[in-house]
Amino acid sequence: MLRALGAKAHVIILLIGAEALLPKTVGSLAGYLLITLGLLLGQPLLEQQFAFYISPYVDFASVAHFFFIAACAAILLSFIPAVVAYKKSLLSGLKQ
Repeated sequence: MLRALGAKAHVIILLIGAEALLPKTVGSLAGYLLITLGLLLGQPLLEQQFAFYISPYVDFASVAHFFFIAACAAILLSFIPAVVAYKKSLLSGLKQ
């Protein structure tokens, strides 16, 4: 549909890449916050019941490295549906 409106290939690929990057970012940050909050609240239980200690205070710089790798993977993997969508839009435009 965007192709019918005159969108270029790079615009379609960027939109699909952004669509893949947004849920990855929100999900990663939500997961990080939930795990940190769960460890903060559950730390006394883990220590009392299982004598198990996990520090909830993780260096965010080390976690950011994994976030960056996941973001790169999301963008790279979004190229597959982006190229397929672009080719389908070209074919449907030629048929009409």
